[in-house]
Amino acid sequence: MPDKSPSTLVVGLALFAMFFGSGNLIFPLMLGAQYESYFLICAAGFVITAVLLPTLGILAMLPAHGHYERLFTDILPEKWYRWFFLLVLIFWIPLGSGPRCVVLAHASLMNYSPIRPPIWLFSLIFLAIVYASVISRSKVIELLGKYLTPALLFSIFCILISSFGHGEIKQVDLSARTVFIESVVAGYYTQDLIAAVFFSSAIVGMLNINASNRAAVLKKTWRAGLIAVLLLAILYTALMAASAVHSGSLHGLSGEKLVSTLAHITLGKAFGGLSSVAVSLACLTTEIALVIVFADFLGKHVLHDRNYRHSLLATLLLIWIMSQLEFGGIMAIIAPAMQVIYPILFVLVVRFIWRSRNQIME
Repeated sequence: MPDKSPSTLVVGLALFAMFFGSGNLIFPLMLGAQYESYFLICAAGFVITAVLLPTLGILAMLPAHGHYERLFTDILPEKWYRWFFLLVLIFWIPLGSGPRCVVLAHASLMNYSPIRPPIWLFSLIFLAIVYASVISRSKVIELLGKYLTPALLFSIFCILISSFGHGEIKQVDLSARTVFIESVVAGYYTQDLIAAVFFSSAIVGMLNINASNRAAVLKKTWRAGLIAVLLLAILYTALMAASAVHSGSLHGLSGEKLVSTLAHITLGKAFGGLSSVAVSLACLTTEIALVIVFADFLGKHVLHDRNYRHSLLATLLLIWIMSQLEFGGIMAIIAPAMQVIYPILFVLVVRFIWRSRNQIME
């Protein structure tokens, strides 16, 4: 019987799109503009925590067979580690990254759109698109990998290619060691280890819908994960180089203005709206993945409801409510919690990989 599941490349592009949210676009631009001629050192430090740590998260899901709950199985009873994962997911998705994606997409589109709806209306429209995208879970990977990711990459590459046509990278008098350490810390703040664990688990679940061979699904997820993280590393370096070239115009700008300013400088007013497309697509692809992860957990462990539509609507409602707080209010809620949760998850992942090293090597 022929394999009806998406190809490894399509799955890899889908996983990349899940990772590559607006923060992943903005962080490298900020670092490149700040450290200019040190952008390669900056990229090396950033890749350690923003690329290698997520790779560990994907790797951990191989011996766990896509079940992130297994990170805890030999430490705590099931009812206790479910509470931990519920806390992780609540602060990460409906209280944090979920509404933040909505807010940043709204801010980006307002730069160029002649119609400027209030955040409550924009959020309804944005989340309605998400709902339409995820209601049929079996088609999500192809939607992301075949359509949304190519559109996202095209808009970003247009900005990148045009940015290298003029401008220059200035030499700066900084300590290479300081730049490297600060870049490592900046990569840590992407907190993509959390994304790697839950997104790769979601990928395994979606691939299993149309597959009978779990071992083949796990192998495809790992290979797709390598495609995703390699693409992330390349894109992070290119974004840092692009912002380093135009650091004079970008230095000191707030995160949400970096992409639109770079696009305006390099593409001109006529095509500067590509920045809005890039940010909005980055927000949309990540939002789709976030909603799937939380709706799955909510339906399985909290609502105990087999009707996926109920948990999906509950997830979207929570995100819509939180999006009304806008960026400052969202960050004030999630930042303290993530300072505690993220290191715990890091220790769990490293410990699980070490305990499962023989199984991974097979």
